[in-house]
Amino acid sequence: MSSNSRERHGAWVYFESDHWDVEGTVSQDKVLELATDRAASFYEDDFLEITDVEFRIEPLRFWLVTFKKAGVDEEFYTQP
Repeated sequence: MSSNSRERHGAWVYFESDHWDVEGTVSQDKVLELATDRAASFYEDDFLEITDVEFRIEPLRFWLVTFKKAGVDEEFYTQP
């Protein structure tokens, strides 16, 4: 895929750009709020604990939030 192009995958449209200097539009606090709500709803568990928060830039910029279920050694992931 070339610079500044887009590609459709089902209902999702992905954009690729050479512009890596774009500022983030959401704070980490807001990311944690959105991710916690989404994970609680998706996994049907209001007691998931956040274990890690990462801002990744490849293959595209996104936040990855890792959760752990209380009392269990299994991790869960979400992107807000």
